[in-house]
Amino acid sequence: MDHELRLQLAGEAHTRPTVPVSAPALVIHEARFNEDDGRSSRAFAEQVAKELGVGALNANADQFLATTPDATWKWERHGEFSTWTVVLNGTFDPVAPVPGPKLLEAAPGARFVAAAVFVNTAEPSDADLERFFGEETALNERIGSLLSGGRGGVWTNFRVGDDGWTRLYFMQRDMNQFRAGRAMRRLLEIEVYRMAALFALPIAKQAQREIDAIDKRVGAAIADTDKSEAQTLDDLVDAAREIERIAQSTAFRFGAANAYRRIVDQRLREFREERIEGLQRISAFLERRFAPAMNTCESAQARLDTLAARVERTASLLRTRVDIEMAAQNQLQLASMNENAKAQLRLQRAVEGFSVAAIAYYAFSLAAAVTTPLNTWTDFVSSDVHKMLLALLTVAVVWLILRRLRQKL
Repeated sequence: MDHELRLQLAGEAHTRPTVPVSAPALVIHEARFNEDDGRSSRAFAEQVAKELGVGALNANADQFLATTPDATWKWERHGEFSTWTVVLNGTFDPVAPVPGPKLLEAAPGARFVAAAVFVNTAEPSDADLERFFGEETALNERIGSLLSGGRGGVWTNFRVGDDGWTRLYFMQRDMNQFRAGRAMRRLLEIEVYRMAALFALPIAKQAQREIDAIDKRVGAAIADTDKSEAQTLDDLVDAAREIERIAQSTAFRFGAANAYRRIVDQRLREFREERIEGLQRISAFLERRFAPAMNTCESAQARLDTLAARVERTASLLRTRVDIEMAAQNQLQLASMNENAKAQLRLQRAVEGFSVAAIAYYAFSLAAAVTTPLNTWTDFVSSDVHKMLLALLTVAVVWLILRRLRQKL
């Protein structure tokens, strides 16, 4: 008996098939950020699939591939964005306006990649490249690489044109449609994940400015010897709160940028590009332009972690000093309490002595009232001796009774 997940798991290897490409053709590729976890993107994709005759999508489907007489359509839903790929058959002029599919005009999500790849069999001349991408200048460099031993090639300037499209020229000289499709997919994924990773750059720059301000505050708080340790500790706690706020607001974007960068690096290795005389390779261009931007993001993350550790270490030292001072104050307070207790004990004993005298006095008066007539009648002792003996006896009895009561309490 097969496991209930066997077919689903086995199908994972085929869930994102490559779109075959045959020259001449125009490949339209768009990437849009998902809204509401991609539910609206999937609903729109299902609507497009029905219009193309694919029918309803599977409940767990994150992609579909449809072929019509004049085009091939593909939709894929990724983590935070969705992509649309449309392969239009026929010859198209790279200088002419890009014929964007009408069906995608209502697609949900903010578009951050719009690439148009013109596929032909011929290698472009310098005149063709100048017509396609404009005059080469310091701000408009051309990039190109040969693929598969010269069987294919890519030329572009990675610039967004006035019409909002990034144009690329793809040479399919001696590549079958599936091999060309795989190369095309790597090329488009480099563009998509490069752009997705760069969304962390403005956040990193803003974080760098905030980190600079917090770093100065922390340094000033530590260097200010006029403040007490408790006041300095309060300043460090405020700085730690700000650091945590920045870390929380940047964690997802920095993590995503790091993951996207690894994908770009992997796709570039898989590209196995070869140099075209007089042009930069795609990997060389990205190493000079894309890598520094990603290093800025990594630097911001590293500075944030270092500053957080520094604040925590300093706060820990200050907390130790505050604890030591509090312990010393507690010892002084305990010593003072001991002195107070001793004074209270001495006072209590003095009060107890007075109590013995007072109680003995009243007891002596009562005893004298009873024993004096008896002593007079019997003439046992003289009156003065009688009073002395009665006083001593009364004081001794009262003292013993009070002592016994104090011991019991």
